[in-house]
Amino acid sequence: MKSPDAQPNARHSTIQSGHHPLCEEPMNRGPMEITMPQMNDADGEKPSDMPIEFSGSLTVEEAAEFARGAHRRLATVLGTDEAAALEKVRFMLTDMEMGVFLEETVKARATDHAIRKLGLTFLLEPSTRSTLPYQEGAPYAFAAAVHPIPSMELDLETPIELTEELRAEVAPQRAKYVDADEGAASPSLLSVSPKLEKHILRALRARLTGTVSATLESAAFARENKAFHAALEEDGETYREYRIRTGKKPQEVEADLRRGAMRQLYDEIALETIFHEQNLKVTPEDEAAILHEMAPGREEALRQELDNAGKLWMLAQKTRRAKALAWAIDNLVR
Repeated sequence: MKSPDAQPNARHSTIQSGHHPLCEEPMNRGPMEITMPQMNDADGEKPSDMPIEFSGSLTVEEAAEFARGAHRRLATVLGTDEAAALEKVRFMLTDMEMGVFLEETVKARATDHAIRKLGLTFLLEPSTRSTLPYQEGAPYAFAAAVHPIPSMELDLETPIELTEELRAEVAPQRAKYVDADEGAASPSLLSVSPKLEKHILRALRARLTGTVSATLESAAFARENKAFHAALEEDGETYREYRIRTGKKPQEVEADLRRGAMRQLYDEIALETIFHEQNLKVTPEDEAAILHEMAPGREEALRQELDNAGKLWMLAQKTRRAKALAWAIDNLVR
């Protein structure tokens, strides 16, 4: 599917498809064994829209260490230490429920660590499954897949025009720092209002040309649909009640969700394209800024919670995209 706001005849820079280096060098923590099978098309080239698949195995010791993330998660929820939390849940969860919770945590953390070890960047979230079920005191194995960033063209030369109101917001915020290693100008993270961010993303989306695979489009819709139903549940409203309230037919609701899914997907593709095409880097200070934005005063606690849940890949995504948005404001806004 083509970008919903694409414009023809623009000057372009291009990002190649496949998996790209993460915002930092691939991590090499521990002896976790990871394999990535070679999947080529008939011409011997990897199809650009094919999910990147990988698998891994953990020793008994590694599996036990990853399972501790579940213990720490319980301790955080219950507001106590690990030992007391485990004692409490013995009366709250069945053995089967606890086993499922442990396996889900080990699977998520193993996938998260493998992503960082391989240095993968990707769209949406990883899909993962156990290939050797988790059992205490035994090895563990898993398989996972991520959606690579597709090869699309993005005009990074034409200025983005702002209204006077938005221009007044940008002026006092613009700042640059010089990368100490390479001496290249690189944008600092900026505090961006939702209105300014929406304006910039709309402009970037309109400059993006190319198509995405049906597989990626379907995955983006599934994410949007899941978020939609989760929001309804949080508001205490059923799908039928929503349709009655809005007067929308099922096909109209689906069409709305598909449009929203594609807008968000193309926003993310544009930002990832900028990050990699401009060779941007993420510093510890950048991640700290994002953590501060998410949980002021609880930055390190939040990082630990994300690690315990196998969600540090989300922090990496959010930081890369914030860095790319800052670059766009610093270099394209006029």
